[in-house]
Amino acid sequence: MRSMEVIPSTQDPTLRERFNLKEFTEGQESTRREFMLQVARQRYASECELHIHRLFGLSLERMQNLLRGKTVMELGCYVGGSVVAHAETYEIGKMYGIDIEEVFLEAARLFVAQRSGSYEFREGRAEAIPLPSKSCDAIITQDTLEHVDSVEQALSECLRVLKPSGLLLCIFPSFYHPWGNHLGMVTRFPWLHLLSSDRLLEAAYTSLLRERGGAAYWYDTNNTMAMHRHRFNGVNGITAARFRTLARRLRFPLVFRSASPIFSAGRRVQKEPWLKLLALPLWPLALLPGLEELVLHRVCYILQKPPLTWSL
Repeated sequence: MRSMEVIPSTQDPTLRERFNLKEFTEGQESTRREFMLQVARQRYASECELHIHRLFGLSLERMQNLLRGKTVMELGCYVGGSVVAHAETYEIGKMYGIDIEEVFLEAARLFVAQRSGSYEFREGRAEAIPLPSKSCDAIITQDTLEHVDSVEQALSECLRVLKPSGLLLCIFPSFYHPWGNHLGMVTRFPWLHLLSSDRLLEAAYTSLLRERGGAAYWYDTNNTMAMHRHRFNGVNGITAARFRTLARRLRFPLVFRSASPIFSAGRRVQKEPWLKLLALPLWPLALLPGLEELVLHRVCYILQKPPLTWSL
């Protein structure tokens, strides 16, 4: 863990822990509002750098044809930056954003007040989506399903909310992804959760945070519960294979899957294109059950509520 130790940036647009920073928690109202807008702008810019159609390996035109003018919900919308990016890029008609933290939704509402479009944000959990049945043409969820309490219940709720032939576009890291342990705020050492026991992993993690002292106050998880594998840092342990099993059980057909391995996609690859060379031997492995869990950049699946109309 120490050999590849990292320090998280307070400017990382993906880190929800930024809302623990004292400049926000102890700031004046005007300072808090500007902080929320800044985070939302950064999240928007981050999403625009790597739109989800590229992660799925679909063209911009194809994604626009799927979503143009439709009612779409993003599950786990954070501060709304990605909601706006999706809506603008894919010419979406109406966008809902759902998240569990009201402060994130407050930031989202501030952000969209400065932009054109039809947006609505609601507080809620994936296991109890606060929208009527058959209200959405599509649902987008990115790096969220690995954190929910029940993936099966979340999928069931998505089925309920979708209209007939509606699409669920989901992106998440398999638990056996090299960094699927979500320890990225202390280390980039790959597959630590496969190489170490739960007890040793938690001890090393908390020891590093303790050594960092007050500087780590804003991202210290204060994780005092026993790790029970697959539950550290709020990770539920979902894998590609388990996800497919749950979808079959719910009769929620998988109609499209991407098989892009690590080093073939992502923001780091955009900045360092030479990394794609490392992905070349991994492409065939990403198609194999079992090995896919270790080498996929992300699990990128599209499911369709029957009746099926999907075609490329």
